[in-house]
Amino acid sequence: MSVEKMKIMNLVGQLDDYNDIMREIILANNIQLINAYNQIDESKFTLEMAKDNIDEIVDMSHIGIYENDFEISEIERKLNEIIKNMDDEFNLDFNVLEQSYNFQVVVKKINTVYDLLKEDNSKIESILNKIKILKKMLSVEALINIDFDFRSLFSMNVFNIKFGRMGVKNRKRLNMNYENVTAAVMHIETHYADDLYLIVYPKELENETERILKSVYFEEIYIDEKFLGKPIEILEAIKIEMKLLKEELNNLHERINEMKENYYKESYEAFSFIQMQKKIIEFSALIASTKHFFYLSAWIPESEIEVTKNFIEKNDRNAIIEFVDNSRTSIKPPTKLKNNWFSKPFEMLVNMYGVPNYYEIDPTMFFSITYMILFGAMFGDLGQGLVFALVGLYLIKIKNQDIFGGLALRVGISSMFFGFLYDSFFGYEHVISRIIALNIYIRPIENVNIMLITAVVLGIVLLFIGFGYSIYNKLKIGDIKEGVFGKNGITGLLLYASLLIIVLVKLMESININTFIFVIISIVAVILLLLREPITNKILKNDKLYSESASDYYVESAFELLETFLSMLSNTVSFIRIGAFALTHVGLFIAFHTMARLIGSTAGDISMFFIGNVIIILLEGLIVFIQGLRLMYYEIFSKYYTGDGYKFEPSGLE
Repeated sequence: MSVEKMKIMNLVGQLDDYNDIMREIILANNIQLINAYNQIDESKFTLEMAKDNIDEIVDMSHIGIYENDFEISEIERKLNEIIKNMDDEFNLDFNVLEQSYNFQVVVKKINTVYDLLKEDNSKIESILNKIKILKKMLSVEALINIDFDFRSLFSMNVFNIKFGRMGVKNRKRLNMNYENVTAAVMHIETHYADDLYLIVYPKELENETERILKSVYFEEIYIDEKFLGKPIEILEAIKIEMKLLKEELNNLHERINEMKENYYKESYEAFSFIQMQKKIIEFSALIASTKHFFYLSAWIPESEIEVTKNFIEKNDRNAIIEFVDNSRTSIKPPTKLKNNWFSKPFEMLVNMYGVPNYYEIDPTMFFSITYMILFGAMFGDLGQGLVFALVGLYLIKIKNQDIFGGLALRVGISSMFFGFLYDSFFGYEHVISRIIALNIYIRPIENVNIMLITAVVLGIVLLFIGFGYSIYNKLKIGDIKEGVFGKNGITGLLLYASLLIIVLVKLMESININTFIFVIISIVAVILLLLREPITNKILKNDKLYSESASDYYVESAFELLETFLSMLSNTVSFIRIGAFALTHVGLFIAFHTMARLIGSTAGDISMFFIGNVIIILLEGLIVFIQGLRLMYYEIFSKYYTGDGYKFEPSGLE
């Protein structure tokens, strides 16, 4: 529709209000911050020289970049640990952020909850490790039939004893090298895939024994001294200890669950506050400050000025706000498009070529209508278009994909419209006309010349519209050179129109028009194109007629003139592909009909019908989609659309 008008907002506030004002700006999500320090440094940050503003203006002499020395990464890490314990996924809650908050209080709460959870989690981890060790000790059950006090065995003066397990493969390795083993190895029993052993060896040979046992991956099971006794006593003591530890573990889990309930709301709110504070810190790099004030500069759409002014000035805040027209600055404004529901999905395709410049017409509406016509004309089929439309509705309603769904729905409707005109339903012609008998159907395969000529005529109309856009855009910014004398300006338009009329008269003998005047117009247009720079400089009363040497200029102009003639021809002929693809669309399905007849069965007819339509919808649909973009980008946009702008991106939370 159009590009929304922008202004620069300069704001000066007291440092005490900084967090609150920044929070409200981020929540409003309607301004784009720019570097205030650079604005002041380059004397682009203006304030009205009023008596009430003297302190703020004088203070600007001590300006610097706003320094936010708060390190948020550590507190965010702690909050993430808390969230893990909550067993929930936290989302940004804008209702929470509407309320004011003291971030230092938030930090204190996070630290309190984190310390409580950390203490209990450490205890839980310690208990789990103890239980894990005790479970290994339960292997002494294999010794339960031995009536012997292991306390005396483990306290021998000359010998050491080890209790543990070893895999079957490693036992075989030990057996093969048993004559070199410096210990008595006693097999007790097989426990799952491992064998349990008691190993007795002289203390003086401890190093050699350790080395041998390590080589066969012997895993020692340590038995705590407090459990030593007879095997049955050891086993009973371990079970009692495990029971006590599990009770303590349950108590800790209950306490953590109680803490989750007590601190869930505060943790949930803290998550949103942290995200907000991260943004405030991120945007601090764009803020300037002095000892008492902060200075903020931003792009703001005109439609948002009153709303922004009201929420900043509420609660009697002592803030100065000025809105500066962008014509008073040398900064190029960002582009915010105002498109309705119909053309909104096509913004993505326009932006793929380039974001509209703030000073040029937004081409989205023209692109939307034109692209739908091009796609529908090349891919006209009532049934296949219905498939596209249904896919679009599915993406919009079920998958919430408004952009891709919107595109599929719109090109599907266009395809259905042209499919109705082409009398084509899933590749079958003469089906619609039998149900709705009208004298409006144009079947491409029966009207080849009409399709190709209509395609070229459509292209010529679109090119003329492109010339109109180009002339308006150039003259709007005062570019006389390109707007009046350029190849896409008034001169280029006159040359193109004159050449078209001359060619048309030559091709159609029935048109009896004297082309002399159009030949003269063409010659004058060529001369103006060659001399556009010196003529423009003369009109503007510039000192130099040429930006380079005259010889270089005329050589370049001659080549550019040749390129202009070639592009006019290629741009016009290029639109013939619209009719060609409409014919190809029909021809491709004829090929599948032929294959179905060669198969010669009902199953063959049905299979070819489905295979053909799937291939045409997926493959040809993609090709037509790309060809439509090519025509828009290279044949039309290249005439008038610069696309060197940048998007308006509000400084807010996603």
